Amino acid sequence: MNETKRRLAELGVSVGPFEEHHATLDHVHEGPLPWALKPSDPSLQRTIGKDSRDGMTATSLTSRRENTNHSRNSLTPTATLYQAFAAYEKYLEEEYFDPAANHLSAWGKTQIRQVKNLKKHHVDRLLTRLDGDAVEELVGYWRRRPCKIGTTSPMTAKSCSNFLGTLVRFLKWLDKSSRFDWQKPFAFSDMDTKIRRLTSDHAKKSLEQVDTFSLDELRLLMRYGMPFDRLLLLLALNCGFGRAEIGSLLVGEVHLFKGHSEREQEILDYKTTNQDSFIKRIRRKSGVYGEHILFPLTVEGLQWAMDRRRQFPDFAPEARLLVSETGTSLDKPTRSNNANQIIPNHFDRLIKRIQDDGQAIRKLSFGKLRKTATDLVKRFSNGEIAGVFDCHGSPVRTDSLSDQYSNRPFGKVFAAIRDVEEFLEPVFCEAAEGFSA
Repeated sequence: MNETKRRLAELGVSVGPFEEHHATLDHVHEGPLPWALKPSDPSLQRTIGKDSRDGMTATSLTSRRENTNHSRNSLTPTATLYQAFAAYEKYLEEEYFDPAANHLSAWGKTQIRQVKNLKKHHVDRLLTRLDGDAVEELVGYWRRRPCKIGTTSPMTAKSCSNFLGTLVRFLKWLDKSSRFDWQKPFAFSDMDTKIRRLTSDHAKKSLEQVDTFSLDELRLLMRYGMPFDRLLLLLALNCGFGRAEIGSLLVGEVHLFKGHSEREQEILDYKTTNQDSFIKRIRRKSGVYGEHILFPLTVEGLQWAMDRRRQFPDFAPEARLLVSETGTSLDKPTRSNNANQIIPNHFDRLIKRIQDDGQAIRKLSFGKLRKTATDLVKRFSNGEIAGVFDCHGSPVRTDSLSDQYSNRPFGKVFAAIRDVEEFLEPVFCEAAEGFSA
């Protein structure tokens, strides 16, 4: 060893006290290094899982993690949960802004409103204190069904599920965000998110588990409805449209008196002629294509709507079919950027007219017409066909890949709609004057 040091010194290379350094290293390596992570450490495995695509080894990741943690401790140590909520709201405003319509989407507005409500239910805290136990506490708060603020009544399971979904999406965004130094706990994906069921939930269950309109109530709605009201009613019952689908319906998506080609009929396994009419469109919410064969009275209502729409500018296939009395679209937000209420307001006034005339009808929302239509289609077919009728993303819950190796059975949907049409004949008879009133 001394000979080596002497020769290196002759070459002008200075070597430190190797023996002493070697002894020091031997002493340090007698036990595990206090900062080192074993390959089996969960936090290291999580990092390896995220960065293995970069070809990094466990050793290099350990070194990088040490340096990263070192720097992270000094980046945003004072960041709070409320600050992260505020940043997430700004992200939602940008992510769900629709440039074509020049406003925030309904989904985006709902998410922002729910984030604001999350702040009302959770106390502020440093993100550095938001560890696994703290996250499980946030999740558990919604699982256990908290009371409505200012009351002793527990929130509904549906509301808690919605808020919990928003919270989970927020935490996933926070984990990926480079603005905050926070990582979701290793066991985050294994946390229990099942909403607790209460005794009061079971007490509410009955034969009619979903609020739907009865045949007599539908007859009253048709009898007292004005032409616009009747068209709303028919689009809901015929196609399962809610106000979003009705407000976004385009002129070019209505195909009157035009059957399918022979090849299309073969795919449908259903014969159509030029006496048939259809609405063919992609549902905006799910991005799923759908077709609905139309009742004769629906066709009459759509012809009335076409004539009405031609009285306003920009009549074209890409134009909204149904507009207000001033020509604005039915899904255009208000000046304060709230959801348009023209359709539900029309429907509420219709029910009030019926009740004021001494007739018995429940004050259900316009959305319950869509549920009524789905329930009728399911009654005359099955759950899968009802899902296709509603343009759900995956009508077969047990088979999420069914759309990738088979065509949706729209022919069976058409057959079910014709059965529903026959069932609703007493309703149509209430509109003897059609759309001339």
